[in-house]
Amino acid sequence: MVRPFLVRCLAHPRNRDVALEVATAVRLGVPLSVARGARLPGSAWTPRDWALAQAVEVLDRVKCPRCQQPTWLAHDKDTRGKWKVSVTRCIACDAVASREKSFNPDNTHNIEALRFGAEYVG
Repeated sequence: MVRPFLVRCLAHPRNRDVALEVATAVRLGVPLSVARGARLPGSAWTPRDWALAQAVEVLDRVKCPRCQQPTWLAHDKDTRGKWKVSVTRCIACDAVASREKSFNPDNTHNIEALRFGAEYVG
């Protein structure tokens, strides 16, 4: 059973590194205790390892698709005015968007089939 308390703990900004560590271990298919070197590879998942793996999975599923914040925080009206917003520009996305604009749909065959991407050439 997933413990909501554990999910909320992993979602807290001060625990971001732990959440990343758990998520990475889960993605690699190893218990956190093995990833940290506390137990040998091939060891069974402990109840703690399993609870953390489930919590990080739940946390990933309950994020707002746009801002990636946990929905219980992002959709809570009581948190209005308590968010720090940052703005950054992805230079690669900017270059792609500029290139996309240069294609005229009237003069390009199957424009919807075009996929634009960026590659850093230093």
